[in-house]
Amino acid sequence: MPKCLICQSNFTIEPDDRIFYQKINVPEPVECPACRQQLRLCWRCERSLHFRPCDLCGRQHMSSYGAHTTFPVYCLDCWYGDSWNQLQNGRDFDFSRPFFEQWGELQKISARPSLFITQGTVFNSDYCNAVTAIKNCYLVFSAFECEDCYYSSFIRESYNLFDCTEVYSSERCYDCINCDQCYGVIASDNCKVCRDSAFLWDCHGCSDCLLCTNLRNQKFCINNQQLTEADYRAKRAQIDLRSKTIYDQSTQKLKELKKQAIHKYCQGFNNINCSGDYLTRCKNSKYAYDCFENEDCKYVTRLNSGKDCFDVDHFGSDGIELVYYTASSGTRSFNNKFCNQVWSTVQNMEYCDMCQNGSHDCFGCACLNKKQYCILNKQYSPEEYAKLKEKIIAHMRQTPYNGTGQAGEYGRFFPPHLSHVPYTDSFAQDYYPLTKEKALKLGFRWEDDDSKYQPASCPLPDDLNEIKNDITKEILVCTNCGKNYKIISQELEFYKTLNLPLPDQCFNCRLLVRLARKNPRVLYDHTCSKCGKMLKTTYSPNRPEKVYCEECYQKEIY
Repeated sequence: MPKCLICQSNFTIEPDDRIFYQKINVPEPVECPACRQQLRLCWRCERSLHFRPCDLCGRQHMSSYGAHTTFPVYCLDCWYGDSWNQLQNGRDFDFSRPFFEQWGELQKISARPSLFITQGTVFNSDYCNAVTAIKNCYLVFSAFECEDCYYSSFIRESYNLFDCTEVYSSERCYDCINCDQCYGVIASDNCKVCRDSAFLWDCHGCSDCLLCTNLRNQKFCINNQQLTEADYRAKRAQIDLRSKTIYDQSTQKLKELKKQAIHKYCQGFNNINCSGDYLTRCKNSKYAYDCFENEDCKYVTRLNSGKDCFDVDHFGSDGIELVYYTASSGTRSFNNKFCNQVWSTVQNMEYCDMCQNGSHDCFGCACLNKKQYCILNKQYSPEEYAKLKEKIIAHMRQTPYNGTGQAGEYGRFFPPHLSHVPYTDSFAQDYYPLTKEKALKLGFRWEDDDSKYQPASCPLPDDLNEIKNDITKEILVCTNCGKNYKIISQELEFYKTLNLPLPDQCFNCRLLVRLARKNPRVLYDHTCSKCGKMLKTTYSPNRPEKVYCEECYQKEIY
């Protein structure tokens, strides 16, 4: 059993893993799955937004990167335009030096696009990133076909959402996670086809319910107790969610109710031979999280429509196949290894970063669009490319990784200090939070927040009805991180319409609170609380919940 070269823990390389590595001709990994994912996620950043000038045309624009990056940043019009030479920084490979050292020098001078949006599909949504086909949205990330949505991430085909994560085909919802086809639902998780309800967990087909779990096709319930419509409305009227105190008390009540509820070992449906959590219509996918319609995939997160992919995070969409150890790849990508941000019919790429739109057969390239047969951003003929690539791979196999004396460079992901974003801004900090001291010790980049924040200009009232001035003009302070935030007019109108309290935390802290409502991306050996069947689940055996296998859950709930 190998030992991870980063965290020193033992991990398993299973027989089907070895078959895959042999199939794509790569060395076996020397880091455990968690450390491999951490290395990939430190390259994913989308919620950090800054105004900065375009380094080509000078226009001020919104960007994922601040003004003091080591690399140039172009606005989208410039980056996708023809006014610059993408290969101007190409260079020969020096066989007397490590590959990653040379690639890092190229990356530092290669121009990156400011945002990751589909041009021509985003309207009146300046403060958004990683989005396609959205309109009138604000601080929305990883969204597709949404309108009038705010402070939300990983949402699709929805309208009028606030503070939602992983919500699909829904409308007028607030503070929800993993909900589908819902309307007017508040502070609820893992619900489908529900409406006009609040504080639900694992409820399907319900309406006019409050503080309920495990319900199916019910109406007028509170605390899982059936009431008449008149009694329900009378009791519901007594619970004033405009008060932050009452809202927080209801949140705590739902937590207690969940401890008594029945928990299916894995959130998801229509899966065959899978392990992980939050899976939909997946087949033969193991250690997979937040995925749908994947087949024969392993160690993947937030991947959609993937086939034969290992160690991939984000995003798939429209199909990717035979991709390994890569972050942010999608849209008909094929046979890519050790890459970051490669998408849109990109294939046969290795160790490439930010290469898009039909690029293929490139090695060690950065920030290319519609290019092929390039190494370190230098153009070659197909024959020259093939020969030189094999020589470089042989060189990498013999070169110690990142000056550590460890196993060769080939087969390892980009060293973390080369990431174009600091650890503090990356998804890695969401799922693998580190202190500054620990992050630097592991080689990650770190940037201290030297921003100066202002004191609150007014106290935040507990009850929405207690607002005495125009709150949209006030400066507020997050009770968790101390950063300033504001209430915008559309937000205030939404709270008034749904009788909700004002949030006392900034957008980012509210997102992290929602993510914490989900189980960690770790699988444990467990037994079904009903029949004793062995399970692989994200529920630790030390937790108090009743965890059921699929068969027992279906019998009990339905």
